[in-house]
Amino acid sequence: MVVLNCSFENKDRLRVRITDSNHQRWEIPQEVIPRDSSSQHYPLGFLNTKQGSHQPKDSLSLTHSDSDLVFSLHNTTPFGFTVSRKSSNDVLFHAAPDPSNPETFLVFKDQYLQLSSSLPSQRASLYGFGEHTKSSFKLRPNQTLTLWNADIASANLDLNLYGSHPFYLDVRSHSSDGKVKAGTTHGVLLLNSNGMDIVYGGDRITYKVIGGVFDLYFFAGSSPELVLEQYTQLIGRPAPMPYWSFGK
Repeated sequence: MVVLNCSFENKDRLRVRITDSNHQRWEIPQEVIPRDSSSQHYPLGFLNTKQGSHQPKDSLSLTHSDSDLVFSLHNTTPFGFTVSRKSSNDVLFHAAPDPSNPETFLVFKDQYLQLSSSLPSQRASLYGFGEHTKSSFKLRPNQTLTLWNADIASANLDLNLYGSHPFYLDVRSHSSDGKVKAGTTHGVLLLNSNGMDIVYGGDRITYKVIGGVFDLYFFAGSSPELVLEQYTQLIGRPAPMPYWSFGK
């Protein structure tokens, strides 16, 4: 059985975990990235769901009065979920089957996980999923990003390098109704240390992971600077560089 747990760890950080209720799986240890509850932790729901099971409602929405994020669990087969903004109804992450290719959504096996989310291709600009060499900081559609640490010289383009960071910024352009301002940004982290491929098609992003669980964090932003502040609050701040390293 697949278990989904959703909670707000603070007003700007939503956590969604999809795990196996019958077997323990590898997760990043707490001593590496502490994920203890605090006084700002708002448990909003613990939902057991199995593909094909019946739910009394079409969807279940969870939020907190201080947050701009809304989580919605959809009663579909298989189940789907959406993360959106309360202020604008802008959909940030829509994990549901693709009618043209149902296999792209959710796979949860012992040594293979897959999850897919649709994206507004004309409004979403993605940055991140390092460490790799690319000709542009902005991710280009129709590419596969491999997160598998390799000691490769950075002079080689389109290769994965030393570190794996399954995190991206999504900088949105303005919406036609004017509710979303240009530059409104959110962040998404998949806290999983297994090797993975991330397929970015412009209108869809698909995670293909060889183990562990889906432990997703959504950061509300809503500017790039605020997203990075919220992200590093979770994983740890960068170490300050020594003055002599700047060569002056």
